[in-house]
This record gives sequence, structure tokens and C-alpha cells, in this order.
Amino acid sequence: MQSLSFWVFWNCFYVFSYSNYRICLQCPKQPTNVECGFYVMKYMKDLIRDERILSKGNFNGKKTYTKAEIDEVRAEWIKSVMNEVYSAYMFYWLLVMSLCIAPVSGDAS
Repeated sequence: MQSLSFWVFWNCFYVFSYSNYRICLQCPKQPTNVECGFYVMKYMKDLIRDERILSKGNFNGKKTYTKAEIDEVRAEWIKSVMNEVYSAYMFYWLLVMSLCIAPVSGDAS
């Protein structure tokens, strides 16, 4: 399988492969510079859910994402990060607790 490289340039999402095959997608454009990471995550999510976007080339005519769509991506990202933080916290907490209650070898008397 060929590997692909992705670049976002202005409002056009370019896909390049080693076979010099290029597709220009007219992507939804973020209104400010703050949402760029969330827009890229939403692009990836949309491409994974509907690969036909590559053949259509225009993200179903969307010029921008709604605030609700970006907020959904934010919520998913926060949930994912918090799950990782919680998992790491629980792992270390269980490790510390297991060290604290570990039986001491030797005679107690």
C-alpha cells in the first residue's frame, strides 16, 4: 500500500502519493486561526467516515463547519485526553497502593 502525505494549504486539502496522483479538495475553511487543529481533526474524521469525499472533491459543498460540529470535535478530544489522564492516574495510584500494602517479609515479633 502506498503511503500518502497530507497538506492543508489555505482552503484546499492536497493529497499526494508516490505515483504523482494529486487531488485538490475544497475544504471547509476556519473563520479564525484558533480552530485549525479542530478543523484538521474534523477533516480526518469526515474522510474516514465517507471516503467518497475524495472523489467529490468538495466536502459536500460545505464552506465552513458549524460551531456545534467543532464543539463536538472538542468534546471528543477532551474526553479522550481525560480518559488517558484518568487511566494514568489510576495506574500510578494502584502501583503506589500496592507498594504501601505489600507484606513485609521477616518475623514481626
